[in-house]
Amino acid sequence: GKEKQLLRLLSSQDVAKAERTIQAFETTSWSWCWANSHTLSEEQLRVLVESAARLPFSSNVKPVPIAHCQKTVEVFAKALNGASPETILGAVDMILHFVRRLLVFKWSEERGSVQVGVTAIACSASSLLQFHRPDHRKIHGKVVEILDELEKPWVIQLETSATCVSTPSDAEGTGAWELATVDWLTQPATFQPSYLPKMETPSAKSGGIYTSKHEYMDTIEALWTAMTFGDGYAAISPKCAEKECNQELWPTSSSSGQCRTRDCLRPAAHLCLNRQHNRGLCPPCASRTRKCLIGPASRHASTHVYDANVARVDVEGRIFLTDFASRRPPELSKVHWRTTNRLSCPNLVGLVKLRARDAPLNPSDAIVWAQIVLHGQPMDESRRREEGKVAVSSRGVYSVERSVVLQPGDTVVIIDCQIFVPEFIPVLKALKMQRQLPLLPFQDGARLNLSPDAKAHFALPVAHSASLDEKVRHMIATSELDPIVQLRQVPEVRESLHGQLCALMVSLTLDPQQEESFLAALTHQVHLTQGPPGTGKSYLGVALVRALLIVRDLWLVQCPSVGRPPILVLSYKNHAIDEFLKDLVKSEPVFRHNHNPLRSLVRIGG
Repeated sequence: GKEKQLLRLLSSQDVAKAERTIQAFETTSWSWCWANSHTLSEEQLRVLVESAARLPFSSNVKPVPIAHCQKTVEVFAKALNGASPETILGAVDMILHFVRRLLVFKWSEERGSVQVGVTAIACSASSLLQFHRPDHRKIHGKVVEILDELEKPWVIQLETSATCVSTPSDAEGTGAWELATVDWLTQPATFQPSYLPKMETPSAKSGGIYTSKHEYMDTIEALWTAMTFGDGYAAISPKCAEKECNQELWPTSSSSGQCRTRDCLRPAAHLCLNRQHNRGLCPPCASRTRKCLIGPASRHASTHVYDANVARVDVEGRIFLTDFASRRPPELSKVHWRTTNRLSCPNLVGLVKLRARDAPLNPSDAIVWAQIVLHGQPMDESRRREEGKVAVSSRGVYSVERSVVLQPGDTVVIIDCQIFVPEFIPVLKALKMQRQLPLLPFQDGARLNLSPDAKAHFALPVAHSASLDEKVRHMIATSELDPIVQLRQVPEVRESLHGQLCALMVSLTLDPQQEESFLAALTHQVHLTQGPPGTGKSYLGVALVRALLIVRDLWLVQCPSVGRPPILVLSYKNHAIDEFLKDLVKSEPVFRHNHNPLRSLVRIGG
């Protein structure tokens, strides 16, 4: 039938053509094959799963129901019984690529159902392996890595509800970098320091207080966007002519001196931030200079803009580029690729698809952000650069899908931003996620009594005459903390939690006020303990971390799907956090055990 013809067609097509074919038959033959996988042969099942695994991460193809995916892989695994070890190894590797592709989809189904289905698919792949073979044991490690990753509930991405209403401040500029064009990267308003918002500090008139959470998020996102893509802006912007300066010129409202272009009599309005450097450009000359920077190869083009060809795209989304060349190579005869920052891993780069090599960039050209990745061994990368080869990947950079699809034979331009992706992009993605989720557990200020609609709420403490046993039981029964809420549902776990917390409090020897604050902190999602110096606030903080460790250990056993959530301790001063950690290590001997993965400390900051 038509469905079998579709599979025959997909088996002979490259990635780009296969994607277009799937899109054309997405709601008909493609869906039918997944729903009726039991009628397909082993080869047809292989083509079906492989076609889904090969879909580009930027593809708009919707996921088929997870139940159909799970059933298809189970039927395929059953059909492989008796196959050669090499055939099984290749099939397992393909299924794992399919699992990774499933994690890129945005699902309309319940997160838990998708998580269970994807886990079952990975387990079906594992069941095929023959562990007496070394190559099978090696790939089993990849299965374990995927299963560990699936323990984290946020790995499954869900579609944003269509009924979600965004505020104007949320929609304006939010995540604009994900839909960037060449014109966006050349806008001074996004990157010029004088245009950027200022953070509120205690010394400011506001006293460090923002008028709303939206103002705070807008400020942080604007500053972080400028820091992330500022070097990309600089790569295609006019520079100061002073020797050893090389800073970009910024538009100003007042002119200073004459344009540096020969025979130009107009005043300079694009100037260096260094006031002693007055060799600027007038607006028309600045515009012409920028066009040269993003134009064909010449001595006026940008040295950080490269032409390259797409050689191949693998199933993991890596794009292998060859024959790259700077449009204005550095003055030195040869770049020392082992030490230079140029096109180093994991630099952020912008990819622009062109019709022909050396063609100028247009303002409307879309930019696909990617990071430079390794071909294989890190020590081989310098040799790859000398050969004109570089590999990039957009996986993990975007939180939205892109329609730009690159395929072998395409010509692209690389804009090297020369910043490390792991240091910046995850923060931008987290900021976007925070706009979609509640900002911390404050319920829009209601828990802090800041919301105009919220009424003040004061918890009545348990009477001081109550025994320690009664106080702890009351805390567990009334706690608003999600882990404790889940733990108290199981009688055995509730009793274990009660016993361990009672034993901890006995060993702590807290005074009545400390005891009251300790129990209140474990009851409410937001808690504040105040007091003058020397009243034991730091000691109480250490005690609370020890209590949270008890809760966390029981929670991980009872609900393994939560992964391994950390306990975050923030301090205004370095000395305070150092003393806090020293006290914690002294009081919790398990932290000194080097081989305990659930007891580790990471100190961040200067």
